[in-house]
Amino acid sequence: MGLALHCIANVGSREMAEAFAGEIPKILVAGDTMDSAKQSAALCLLRLYRTSPDVVPMGEWTSRVIYLLNDQHLLVSSASADLQDYTYYFVPAPWLSVKLLQLLQCYPPPEDPAIRGRLTECLETILNKAQEPPKSKKVQHSNVKNAVLFEAISLIIHHDSEPNLLVRACNQLGQFLQHRETNLRYLALESMWLLASSEFSHEAVKAHIETVINALKTERDVSVRQRAVDLLYGMCDRSNAQQIVAEMLNYLENADYSIREEIVLKIAILAERYAVDYTWYVDTILNLIRIAGDYVSEEVWYRVIQIVVSRDHVQGYAAKTVFEATVLEEMPPFPERESSILNKLKKKKESSSLANVEVVKKEQNADVNGSSEPTVLHPMVCDSE
Repeated sequence: MGLALHCIANVGSREMAEAFAGEIPKILVAGDTMDSAKQSAALCLLRLYRTSPDVVPMGEWTSRVIYLLNDQHLLVSSASADLQDYTYYFVPAPWLSVKLLQLLQCYPPPEDPAIRGRLTECLETILNKAQEPPKSKKVQHSNVKNAVLFEAISLIIHHDSEPNLLVRACNQLGQFLQHRETNLRYLALESMWLLASSEFSHEAVKAHIETVINALKTERDVSVRQRAVDLLYGMCDRSNAQQIVAEMLNYLENADYSIREEIVLKIAILAERYAVDYTWYVDTILNLIRIAGDYVSEEVWYRVIQIVVSRDHVQGYAAKTVFEATVLEEMPPFPERESSILNKLKKKKESSSLANVEVVKKEQNADVNGSSEPTVLHPMVCDSE
Protein backbone atom coordinates (compact mmCIF):
# COMPACT_ATOMS: atom_id res chain seq x y z
CA MET A 1 0.00 0.00 0.00
CA GLY A 2 2.80 2.39 0.89
CA LEU A 3 4.54 1.92 -2.46
CA ALA A 4 1.27 2.39 -4.33
CA LEU A 5 0.55 5.65 -2.50
CA HIS A 6 4.10 6.86 -3.21
CA CYS A 7 3.67 6.06 -6.90
CA ILE A 8 0.36 7.94 -7.11
CA ALA A 9 1.87 10.96 -5.37
CA ASN A 10 4.98 10.99 -7.57
CA VAL A 11 2.94 10.89 -10.76
CA GLY A 12 0.47 13.38 -9.33
CA SER A 13 -1.45 13.84 -12.57
CA ARG A 14 -5.08 14.83 -13.01
CA GLU A 15 -5.83 11.31 -14.17
CA MET A 16 -4.48 9.96 -10.87
CA ALA A 17 -6.61 12.45 -8.96
CA GLU A 18 -9.75 11.43 -10.85
CA ALA A 19 -9.04 7.74 -10.30
CA PHE A 20 -8.06 7.72 -6.60
CA ALA A 21 -9.41 10.95 -5.04
CA GLY A 22 -12.34 9.05 -3.54
CA GLU A 23 -10.32 6.14 -2.15
CA ILE A 24 -7.32 7.80 -0.48
CA PRO A 25 -9.33 9.78 2.13
CA LYS A 26 -10.93 6.49 3.22
CA ILE A 27 -7.47 5.02 3.85
CA LEU A 28 -6.47 8.13 5.78
CA VAL A 29 -9.37 8.06 8.25
CA ALA A 30 -9.81 4.29 8.58
CA GLY A 31 -9.27 3.09 12.13
CA ASP A 32 -7.31 -0.03 11.14
CA THR A 33 -4.82 1.76 8.86
CA MET A 34 -1.20 1.64 10.03
CA ASP A 35 0.42 4.93 11.03
CA SER A 36 2.98 4.76 8.21
CA ALA A 37 0.18 4.21 5.69
CA LYS A 38 -1.75 7.17 7.15
CA GLN A 39 1.32 9.31 6.71
CA SER A 40 1.68 8.24 3.07
CA ALA A 41 -2.04 8.71 2.43
CA ALA A 42 -1.97 12.25 3.88
CA LEU A 43 1.00 13.28 1.73
CA CYS A 44 -0.52 11.64 -1.36
CA LEU A 45 -3.86 13.38 -0.82
CA LEU A 46 -2.09 16.72 -0.41
CA ARG A 47 -0.22 16.17 -3.65
CA LEU A 48 -3.41 15.36 -5.58
CA TYR A 49 -5.26 18.29 -4.02
CA ARG A 50 -2.54 20.73 -5.09
CA THR A 51 -2.58 19.28 -8.60
CA SER A 52 -6.37 19.16 -9.07
CA PRO A 53 -8.23 20.94 -6.25
CA ASP A 54 -11.52 20.74 -8.18
CA VAL A 55 -11.35 16.94 -8.30
CA VAL A 56 -10.40 16.06 -4.72
CA PRO A 57 -13.56 16.23 -2.52
CA MET A 58 -11.98 17.76 0.59
CA GLY A 59 -15.17 19.37 1.87
CA GLU A 60 -16.76 16.17 3.13
CA TRP A 61 -13.50 14.88 4.65
CA THR A 62 -12.18 18.07 6.27
CA SER A 63 -13.58 17.49 9.77
CA ARG A 64 -12.35 13.91 9.90
CA VAL A 65 -8.88 14.84 8.63
CA ILE A 66 -8.56 17.61 11.24
CA TYR A 67 -9.41 15.03 13.91
CA LEU A 68 -6.16 13.26 13.02
CA LEU A 69 -4.23 16.17 14.54
CA ASN A 70 -5.17 14.67 17.92
CA ASP A 71 -3.42 11.42 17.08
CA GLN A 72 -0.84 10.53 19.71
CA HIS A 73 1.80 9.86 17.05
CA LEU A 74 3.49 12.71 15.22
CA LEU A 75 4.16 10.20 12.45
CA VAL A 76 0.58 10.80 11.37
CA SER A 77 0.28 14.56 11.84
CA SER A 78 3.84 15.75 11.28
CA ALA A 79 5.82 12.76 9.98
CA SER A 80 8.08 12.72 13.02
CA ALA A 81 8.05 11.05 16.43
CA ASP A 82 5.76 10.74 19.43
CA LEU A 83 4.12 14.07 20.37
CA GLN A 84 4.28 13.61 24.15
CA ASP A 85 7.99 12.88 24.31
CA TYR A 86 9.41 14.67 21.28
CA THR A 87 11.60 17.76 21.76
CA TYR A 88 14.17 19.31 19.48
CA TYR A 89 16.98 21.15 21.27
CA PHE A 90 14.74 21.85 24.29
CA VAL A 91 11.83 23.08 22.16
CA PRO A 92 8.73 20.81 22.27
CA ALA A 93 7.58 19.69 18.81
CA PRO A 94 8.64 22.89 17.00
CA TRP A 95 7.68 21.77 13.49
CA LEU A 96 4.19 20.74 14.55
CA SER A 97 3.81 24.04 16.43
CA VAL A 98 4.83 26.00 13.32
CA LYS A 99 2.39 24.06 11.12
CA LEU A 100 -0.50 24.56 13.53
CA LEU A 101 0.21 28.29 13.82
CA GLN A 102 0.29 28.52 10.02
CA LEU A 103 -2.99 26.58 9.83
CA LEU A 104 -4.68 29.01 12.24
CA GLN A 105 -3.69 31.90 9.97
CA CYS A 106 -6.07 30.51 7.35
CA TYR A 107 -9.07 31.29 9.56
CA PRO A 108 -10.52 34.44 11.19
CA PRO A 109 -10.24 34.98 14.96
CA PRO A 110 -12.49 32.61 16.93
CA GLU A 111 -15.79 34.10 18.03
CA ASP A 112 -16.19 31.84 21.06
CA PRO A 113 -14.77 33.77 24.07
CA ALA A 114 -13.50 30.58 25.68
CA ILE A 115 -11.59 29.48 22.58
CA ARG A 116 -10.25 33.00 22.02
CA GLY A 117 -9.06 33.16 25.63
CA ARG A 118 -7.32 29.81 25.33
CA LEU A 119 -5.61 30.85 22.09
CA THR A 120 -4.49 34.16 23.65
CA GLU A 121 -3.05 32.22 26.56
CA CYS A 122 -1.07 29.99 24.20
CA LEU A 123 0.31 32.98 22.30
CA GLU A 124 1.32 34.70 25.53
CA THR A 125 3.13 31.54 26.58
CA ILE A 126 5.11 31.53 23.32
CA LEU A 127 6.06 35.20 23.80
CA ASN A 128 7.11 34.51 27.39
CA LYS A 129 9.20 31.48 26.39
CA ALA A 130 10.99 33.56 23.78
CA GLN A 131 12.11 35.96 26.52
CA GLU A 132 13.66 33.22 28.65
CA PRO A 133 17.45 32.73 28.60
CA PRO A 134 18.51 30.17 25.98
CA LYS A 135 18.83 26.60 27.23
CA SER A 136 21.49 25.78 24.65
CA LYS A 137 24.16 27.67 22.72
CA LYS A 138 23.55 25.55 19.65
CA VAL A 139 22.26 27.40 16.62
CA GLN A 140 19.54 24.76 16.16
CA HIS A 141 18.00 25.78 19.48
CA SER A 142 17.75 29.46 18.55
CA ASN A 143 16.52 28.63 15.04
CA VAL A 144 13.53 26.55 16.10
CA LYS A 145 12.75 28.88 19.01
CA ASN A 146 12.64 31.87 16.67
CA ALA A 147 10.67 29.92 14.06
CA VAL A 148 7.86 29.31 16.55
CA LEU A 149 8.05 32.92 17.79
CA PHE A 150 7.76 34.48 14.33
CA GLU A 151 4.82 32.26 13.37
CA ALA A 152 3.09 33.20 16.62
CA ILE A 153 3.65 36.89 15.82
CA SER A 154 2.29 36.32 12.30
CA LEU A 155 -0.87 34.86 13.83
CA ILE A 156 -1.18 37.84 16.21
CA ILE A 157 -0.87 40.21 13.25
CA HIS A 158 -3.38 38.17 11.24
CA HIS A 159 -6.00 38.38 14.00
CA ASP A 160 -5.28 42.07 14.74
CA SER A 161 -7.69 41.99 17.66
CA GLU A 162 -5.59 41.87 20.85
CA PRO A 163 -3.87 45.23 21.55
CA ASN A 164 -1.69 43.85 24.34
CA LEU A 165 -0.38 41.01 22.19
CA LEU A 166 0.29 43.37 19.27
CA VAL A 167 2.31 45.78 21.40
CA ARG A 168 4.24 42.92 23.02
CA ALA A 169 5.00 41.45 19.61
CA CYS A 170 6.28 44.82 18.40
CA ASN A 171 8.56 45.23 21.42
CA GLN A 172 10.03 41.77 21.00
CA LEU A 173 10.61 42.33 17.30
CA GLY A 174 12.44 45.52 18.17
CA GLN A 175 15.06 43.43 19.94
CA PHE A 176 15.93 41.74 16.63
CA LEU A 177 16.53 44.97 14.70
CA GLN A 178 20.17 45.03 15.78
CA HIS A 179 20.72 41.28 15.90
CA ARG A 180 23.92 39.95 14.37
CA GLU A 181 21.98 37.56 12.12
CA THR A 182 20.92 39.22 8.86
CA ASN A 183 17.89 36.95 8.42
CA LEU A 184 16.49 37.90 11.82
CA ARG A 185 16.92 41.61 11.10
CA TYR A 186 15.10 41.13 7.80
CA LEU A 187 12.22 39.18 9.37
CA ALA A 188 11.89 41.69 12.21
CA LEU A 189 11.61 44.62 9.77
CA GLU A 190 9.13 42.74 7.62
CA SER A 191 6.90 41.83 10.58
CA MET A 192 7.07 45.33 12.03
CA TRP A 193 5.97 46.70 8.66
CA LEU A 194 2.80 44.62 9.02
CA LEU A 195 2.35 45.82 12.60
CA ALA A 196 2.64 49.44 11.46
CA SER A 197 -0.68 49.11 9.63
CA SER A 198 -2.55 48.19 12.84
CA GLU A 199 -4.19 50.95 14.84
CA PHE A 200 -3.25 49.12 18.05
CA SER A 201 0.48 48.84 17.41
CA HIS A 202 1.29 51.80 15.12
CA GLU A 203 2.55 53.97 17.98
CA ALA A 204 4.67 51.12 19.35
CA VAL A 205 6.30 50.71 15.93
CA LYS A 206 7.06 54.44 15.73
CA ALA A 207 9.09 54.16 18.95
CA HIS A 208 11.77 52.28 16.95
CA ILE A 209 12.19 54.95 14.25
CA GLU A 210 15.78 55.84 15.18
CA THR A 211 16.86 52.19 15.05
CA VAL A 212 15.25 51.76 11.63
CA ILE A 213 16.90 54.92 10.29
CA ASN A 214 20.24 53.68 11.58
CA ALA A 215 19.67 50.38 9.75
CA LEU A 216 19.00 52.34 6.57
CA LYS A 217 22.33 54.12 6.93
CA THR A 218 24.58 51.26 8.08
CA GLU A 219 23.06 48.01 6.81
CA ARG A 220 25.21 46.25 4.20
CA ASP A 221 22.53 43.93 2.83
CA VAL A 222 20.43 45.71 0.21
CA SER A 223 17.36 43.56 0.92
CA VAL A 224 17.42 44.59 4.59
CA ARG A 225 17.78 48.26 3.59
CA GLN A 226 14.76 47.84 1.33
CA ARG A 227 12.72 46.44 4.23
CA ALA A 228 13.85 49.42 6.31
CA VAL A 229 12.54 51.78 3.62
CA ASP A 230 9.23 49.88 3.58
CA LEU A 231 8.96 50.12 7.36
CA LEU A 232 9.69 53.86 7.38
CA TYR A 233 6.99 54.28 4.74
CA GLY A 234 4.56 52.22 6.84
CA MET A 235 5.20 54.06 10.12
CA CYS A 236 5.04 57.54 8.58
CA ASP A 237 2.35 59.98 9.76
CA ARG A 238 2.03 63.73 10.24
CA SER A 239 4.19 63.69 13.37
CA ASN A 240 7.29 62.27 11.66
CA ALA A 241 6.73 62.82 7.93
CA GLN A 242 9.38 65.51 7.46
CA GLN A 243 12.03 63.47 9.30
CA ILE A 244 11.28 60.28 7.35
CA VAL A 245 11.15 62.03 3.96
CA ALA A 246 14.49 63.74 4.68
CA GLU A 247 16.12 60.42 5.58
CA MET A 248 14.72 58.73 2.49
CA LEU A 249 16.04 61.56 0.30
CA ASN A 250 19.48 61.15 1.85
CA TYR A 251 19.38 57.42 1.20
CA LEU A 252 18.18 57.95 -2.37
CA GLU A 253 21.49 59.55 -3.39
CA ASN A 254 23.30 56.23 -2.88
CA ALA A 255 20.44 53.79 -3.37
CA ASP A 256 20.72 50.89 -5.79
CA TYR A 257 19.35 51.68 -9.24
CA SER A 258 16.99 48.69 -9.07
CA ILE A 259 14.98 50.22 -6.21
CA ARG A 260 15.47 53.94 -6.88
CA GLU A 261 12.23 54.39 -8.81
CA GLU A 262 10.23 52.71 -6.04
CA ILE A 263 11.79 54.97 -3.40
CA VAL A 264 11.05 58.04 -5.53
CA LEU A 265 7.38 57.05 -5.67
CA LYS A 266 7.25 56.50 -1.90
CA ILE A 267 8.79 59.92 -1.22
CA ALA A 268 6.35 61.64 -3.60
CA ILE A 269 3.36 59.94 -1.97
CA LEU A 270 4.45 60.78 1.57
CA ALA A 271 5.27 64.38 0.67
CA GLU A 272 1.80 64.92 -0.80
CA ARG A 273 -0.10 62.94 1.83
CA TYR A 274 1.39 64.73 4.83
CA ALA A 275 2.10 68.17 3.35
CA VAL A 276 0.82 70.64 5.93
CA ASP A 277 3.13 73.34 4.56
CA TYR A 278 3.09 73.28 0.74
CA THR A 279 6.33 75.24 0.52
CA TRP A 280 7.94 72.18 2.10
CA TYR A 281 6.18 70.02 -0.48
CA VAL A 282 7.54 72.10 -3.38
CA ASP A 283 11.07 72.02 -1.93
CA THR A 284 10.85 68.25 -1.41
CA ILE A 285 9.69 67.43 -4.95
CA LEU A 286 12.26 69.73 -6.58
CA ASN A 287 14.97 68.19 -4.44
CA LEU A 288 13.65 64.78 -5.48
CA ILE A 289 13.94 65.74 -9.15
CA ARG A 290 17.46 67.06 -8.59
CA ILE A 291 18.64 63.88 -6.86
CA ALA A 292 16.84 61.19 -8.85
CA GLY A 293 16.72 62.77 -12.30
CA ASP A 294 14.78 60.72 -14.84
CA TYR A 295 13.89 58.15 -12.18
CA VAL A 296 11.11 60.64 -11.33
CA SER A 297 8.19 59.63 -13.52
CA GLU A 298 6.12 62.17 -15.41
CA GLU A 299 3.14 61.40 -13.18
CA VAL A 300 5.03 62.80 -10.17
CA TRP A 301 5.80 66.23 -11.58
CA TYR A 302 2.44 66.44 -13.35
CA ARG A 303 0.92 66.02 -9.91
CA VAL A 304 3.13 68.82 -8.54
CA ILE A 305 1.85 71.15 -11.25
CA GLN A 306 -1.76 70.26 -10.45
CA ILE A 307 -1.26 70.96 -6.75
CA VAL A 308 0.50 74.29 -7.35
CA VAL A 309 -2.07 75.47 -9.89
CA SER A 310 -4.94 74.69 -7.52
CA ARG A 311 -3.40 76.61 -4.57
CA ASP A 312 -2.90 80.33 -5.12
CA HIS A 313 -0.92 80.90 -1.94
CA VAL A 314 1.93 78.62 -3.06
CA GLN A 315 2.19 79.66 -6.73
CA GLY A 316 4.55 82.60 -6.14
CA TYR A 317 6.89 80.54 -4.01
CA ALA A 318 6.87 77.67 -6.50
CA ALA A 319 7.66 79.98 -9.43
CA LYS A 320 10.53 81.63 -7.54
CA THR A 321 11.97 78.27 -6.45
CA VAL A 322 11.81 76.77 -9.95
CA PHE A 323 13.41 79.91 -11.39
CA GLU A 324 16.31 79.68 -8.94
CA ALA A 325 16.69 75.96 -9.58
CA THR A 326 16.79 76.21 -13.37
CA VAL A 327 18.04 79.69 -14.31
CA LEU A 328 20.35 80.58 -11.45
CA GLU A 329 21.46 76.93 -11.21
CA GLU A 330 21.43 76.88 -7.45
CA MET A 331 20.44 73.21 -7.56
CA PRO A 332 23.16 71.17 -9.31
CA PRO A 333 21.86 68.13 -11.19
CA PHE A 334 22.41 64.56 -10.12
CA PRO A 335 25.91 63.78 -11.48
CA GLU A 336 25.10 60.45 -13.08
CA ARG A 337 21.74 61.17 -14.64
CA GLU A 338 20.43 64.72 -15.04
CA SER A 339 16.70 65.30 -14.92
CA SER A 340 15.17 65.78 -18.35
CA ILE A 341 12.76 68.28 -16.79
CA LEU A 342 15.47 70.62 -15.54
CA ASN A 343 17.60 69.91 -18.59
CA LYS A 344 14.94 71.15 -21.02
CA LEU A 345 14.57 74.39 -19.09
CA LYS A 346 18.32 74.92 -18.97
CA LYS A 347 18.66 74.31 -22.71
CA LYS A 348 16.14 77.05 -23.38
CA LYS A 349 18.15 79.43 -21.23
CA GLU A 350 21.43 78.47 -22.93
CA SER A 351 20.03 78.85 -26.46
CA SER A 352 18.64 82.30 -25.59
CA SER A 353 21.98 83.39 -24.12
CA LEU A 354 23.85 82.24 -27.25
CA ALA A 355 21.45 84.19 -29.45
CA ASN A 356 22.15 87.37 -27.47
CA VAL A 357 25.91 86.89 -27.79
CA GLU A 358 25.65 86.48 -31.58
CA VAL A 359 23.61 89.72 -31.89
CA VAL A 360 26.18 91.68 -29.88
CA LYS A 361 29.09 90.30 -31.94
CA LYS A 362 27.44 91.22 -35.23
CA GLU A 363 26.78 94.77 -34.07
CA GLN A 364 30.35 95.17 -32.84
CA ASN A 365 31.71 93.96 -36.21
CA ALA A 366 29.49 96.45 -37.99
CA ASP A 367 30.97 99.32 -35.93
CA VAL A 368 34.53 98.19 -36.68
CA ASN A 369 33.85 98.05 -40.43
CA GLY A 370 32.62 101.64 -40.43
CA SER A 371 28.91 101.08 -40.62
CA SER A 372 27.06 104.40 -40.88
CA GLU A 373 24.01 103.09 -39.01
CA PRO A 374 24.00 103.41 -35.25
CA THR A 375 24.14 100.25 -33.14
CA VAL A 376 20.87 99.43 -31.36
CA LEU A 377 20.73 96.69 -28.78
CA HIS A 378 17.35 95.01 -28.78
CA PRO A 379 16.09 93.30 -25.66
CA MET A 380 15.58 89.53 -25.82
CA VAL A 381 12.02 88.76 -26.84
CA CYS A 382 10.42 85.51 -25.69
CA ASP A 383 8.56 83.31 -28.10
CA SER A 384 4.83 83.80 -28.24
CA GLU A 385 4.54 80.23 -27.09
